[in-house]
Amino acid sequence: MDFINADNKARLSKPSMAGVSKSPEGRDFNWTKLVFRLRRLPPSVLDKQDAAELLGQALPDISPADINILSLACGLDGGIGTKVATLRFSRAPRLLDTPSPHEGWPVPLPSPDDAEGMIIDHHFRGMTPLVDASTDHTLE
Repeated sequence: MDFINADNKARLSKPSMAGVSKSPEGRDFNWTKLVFRLRRLPPSVLDKQDAAELLGQALPDISPADINILSLACGLDGGIGTKVATLRFSRAPRLLDTPSPHEGWPVPLPSPDDAEGMIIDHHFRGMTPLVDASTDHTLE
């Protein structure tokens, strides 16, 4: 499995628990700078801390402190009330050691009441809102 950095220049091997991978040229690359997208967060997630805690519960080999949520907004993937986040890991969850399915890595929600799980990806296909639109608009 390969990862592509933000400049789409270096293809990288899958992350190691140490956070460093080798590029094809043999150079070290700190994969923890790679940004991931987390889709289909439930509407109960109100802020970045909630998102980190939920993902930390869903991935028991890392803690919320290992997750840096960069943005959180309402999702556009058709789920009513779902949210989307962008994030970085300071430690690789074991989930990333498995090959990424086309749509991304499925992440089951900790609560069995939630039918659909979340999805982590790094390809960012489609639209990814970074902030919610303000409702404080006035017409001039």
